Amino acid sequence: MSGRGGGKTTGQIFRAIYQAQLQPKEYHPLRWAVIRDTKKSLGLTVLRTILRWCPAPYSRVRGKLEEPDSVTIVVKDKPLVTFDFFGMSSDTDLNRLQSYEASGGVHIEEPAPVSDGDEFVASGVAENVLAIAVTSLRNAPHPTVTISMNPPNASHWTCQLFHLPGYEAIDTEVEMGPEQVAERDKIRARTSLFVIPQEENAANIATPGYTESNRQMLLATGRSDLVARLVDGRVGNAQTGARVTPEFNTSHLSPGMPVIPNIPFILAFDYGLNPTCIAAQISPTGYLLIHKAWSQPNVGMKQLLQAYVQPWLAQQPVDKWSYCGGPEAVEREQSDSEESALRMIQRTLGQAGYRSGPVGWSARREALRDALTRSPGGLPWVRVNPQGAALLVRCLDGGWHYPTDGQGHIRNESPDKRSRWDHLGDACSHLFAILLRKNDRDGDQKRGTPQRPRGERPRSSYTPSGGSSRTGV
Repeated sequence: MSGRGGGKTTGQIFRAIYQAQLQPKEYHPLRWAVIRDTKKSLGLTVLRTILRWCPAPYSRVRGKLEEPDSVTIVVKDKPLVTFDFFGMSSDTDLNRLQSYEASGGVHIEEPAPVSDGDEFVASGVAENVLAIAVTSLRNAPHPTVTISMNPPNASHWTCQLFHLPGYEAIDTEVEMGPEQVAERDKIRARTSLFVIPQEENAANIATPGYTESNRQMLLATGRSDLVARLVDGRVGNAQTGARVTPEFNTSHLSPGMPVIPNIPFILAFDYGLNPTCIAAQISPTGYLLIHKAWSQPNVGMKQLLQAYVQPWLAQQPVDKWSYCGGPEAVEREQSDSEESALRMIQRTLGQAGYRSGPVGWSARREALRDALTRSPGGLPWVRVNPQGAALLVRCLDGGWHYPTDGQGHIRNESPDKRSRWDHLGDACSHLFAILLRKNDRDGDQKRGTPQRPRGERPRSSYTPSGGSSRTGV
């Protein structure tokens, strides 16, 4: 896996050649099934790469060069390995694999489409193709399946099946039975992932400035989602509208970032039918470290806290935390006038102070921009662990968006409330606004709440800095 031009196909070809040289000669030529969306794509990519490194007489092509059937690598005038090409553009193509025997292995090239929308670039390869292809591995001395690809969309089946970095196993696996989950775990245990680093990008070495030119053009056309996948070489999130946080990029990621012992957590919440929690720390040097993010659809706050947040906190070298989020935390439920989200949180996780963020969107939008562009000491102020807070990465990386019309124009100045990422975005924006002390300029007017007379103190069931209220509700 890598960005464009990383050398993935070349690496796979020579891996197959090397592997064939290790096998007894009675197996030669080993046959590999090479699969992509169409044969034409295979001719433009895989065959072209093979002929670059193994021109005639070291290779023999069968079929048309633009739509090849196969190519055989010849060493010392003897066939060593044959790559049979399969384009998967119809069910008929899939049926061809049923009678095929792959004595070398199966290779799938670029299974993830570049775009899921109308501006289609590559159609990709479906998950059931992998399942059928594996059944073709008969009489193989060393049966192997390889996949070479640009990093996919976080919702693509390769992310879910192999649990690629940047994908959080929370969307579909909760709907799977225990048997299916167990079998997926077995596959992952037999799988190795090789990520080609940017500094080793073959195309950039051959043409200096290649990756930077790609980055500039994609950003200029508003496709920051493809910058992640095609340039940075990491899992991206499908961009379905204008990004709320275009300032978020790979510099904000800190893989493997540890929790700092004895530094209190700040737990930021969003409520409703998609309860959400973000766990962060302020480092001794003043940076905001975001370690974990949870968001579960169609469950209650109590279930989120007991099943996810509480067990994680129990394993950390920290025993103190505070809470923050929207002002709706202290609103009483209609079914129980004595209950509120804050009371539920404090009863489950312990008594601690609660700080309320601004109601108005403008203050929170300003906080998002300031937080993600702040760089004290030349380093981003916000650092996110892409493993523990993968859902938040997907949110900030294009999942959270403004609704747009057919021409791409923004239809509403507020983010799309129907998006599942809106809850993570709200919790994060409240966290940033509170830490950066952004004032709510338009919240009261938009909500229609009366203004307090000057000098009157606000009444609430919580104190902003800690402890519990003496007066209660």
